[in-house]
Amino acid sequence: MGYVSKQLRASAKGESCTLEFPGVCNHDPETVVLAHLPSSVKGLATKSDDWHAVFACSACHEHMDHNQRHANMATYQLRALRLTQKTWFDEGLLTIAGDKEPKPKHSGKSLPPKPIYR
Repeated sequence: MGYVSKQLRASAKGESCTLEFPGVCNHDPETVVLAHLPSSVKGLATKSDDWHAVFACSACHEHMDHNQRHANMATYQLRALRLTQKTWFDEGLLTIAGDKEPKPKHSGKSLPPKPIYR
């Protein structure tokens, strides 16, 4: 079993989906859960570490689990991981050892602006 965190798992509740697969995402925060990305830790009946996971709506979570060979899957997963970890960092759930000033905890849930891909 990878690293498990009740706080990280609970943080997905009510968040926006960070995977946002075009034509797949249902954009419903009520269905968002912490979806574990593939890793060397993940295996039969074993999930990746909770910090190696993203906020995913039910539709994107299912798409990711069943379409790992999708041409742009890694791009969407890495973008989602960055957005998810940014949210944790902003909320004080993820910190960097040695930082002089810890990030303040935010009570509101928000994501940074979406990047524009061309």
